[in-house]
Amino acid sequence: MVKNIIYYISIISFILITFLTEEMLLFIFQSSIQGIIYLISIFLLLITELYFLIIEKRFIKNSYIYNCLIILITMYISVIYYRIYTYNVDIYEIDIRYLKYNYLIISVILILIIINLFYKKYKKIK
Repeated sequence: MVKNIIYYISIISFILITFLTEEMLLFIFQSSIQGIIYLISIFLLLITELYFLIIEKRFIKNSYIYNCLIILITMYISVIYYRIYTYNVDIYEIDIRYLKYNYLIISVILILIIINLFYKKYKKIK
């Protein structure tokens, strides 16, 4: 029961990640290479999520850690979004270094999560 609830919250969280990423596109492009790496990692997460939703739904539903990490990353991205749009109204006042570091941290975490997920899946098959 709890796994099902966390699974559906994870799906909603993923939708929120894509929405927040779309809202922050201007700042992502200003972050140069770190922003591009962030967009690539979000795109990889989108492909992975769609793959597991369509083909391997049972596997991802039972992956409690993956679902919890997606929820936590959504909270982290929400904090970045909140900081951008509440503390800094003007685009020139935003500390781009702050955004670069956070986008890089999120990108590395997402890539490691995706690699771990596929490793677990293929390890389970063999």
